[in-house]
Amino acid sequence: MTSPQEEPQSLNFADLLADDSSDALSDYLRISVSNDGSGATIKVSTIDEQPTVYSATFYGLTSTDLSGVLSEVIDSSNDILL
Repeated sequence: MTSPQEEPQSLNFADLLADDSSDALSDYLRISVSNDGSGATIKVSTIDEQPTVYSATFYGLTSTDLSGVLSEVIDSSNDILL
C-alpha cells in the first residue's frame, strides 16, 4: 500500500519495447495462438520457472496466427465475443 505522497509503482510496457539494450520482448514473454474450431485463443505467458499465463478467447474467429486474429478483430469491429 502506498501513502498519499507516494506514486504507485507500475510497469510501463513501452519500457520493454524500447530498451537500449539488445533484450527483445521475447526474452520476457511468450505469445501463442490456437484455434479449437469455436474461436481463437491468444495466450501470453512470462518466461519464468513458474510462468504467469494470461489468455483471451475470441469466439467466432478462424485464424490460427496472431496476424490473422488481429486482422479478423479489426475487420469485425464490435461483433466479437470474448
